[in-house]
Amino acid sequence: MIRILVNAVFFMVMSVLFTNITVNGWIVAIAAGLVLGIINMLVKPVLQVLALPITIFTLGFFALVINAFMMLLVARIVPGLYIGGFWTAFFVALFYTVLNGLFKGD
Repeated sequence: MIRILVNAVFFMVMSVLFTNITVNGWIVAIAAGLVLGIINMLVKPVLQVLALPITIFTLGFFALVINAFMMLLVARIVPGLYIGGFWTAFFVALFYTVLNGLFKGD
């Protein structure tokens, strides 16, 4: 539950930082956080295994591309969330990856 709220706050902050992202309220942000959690749990591991050779070849850079596609998928599923293109999703995914690394604290 806390992770969903952290993701919701992340989406709201990203909508302030990037002009190509629109989040129509907190309910949409919470829904996006929930959908992102589900997608990261179910879809992302399959894509990571399938893309493992290219991820190794690009020294991990392709993992950011997968994260960008996950962000675009969330925007496609959740009404009221708009991400304006791949490069916006890429930089949002980059911020998301960095923030995840900071908050995990392993």
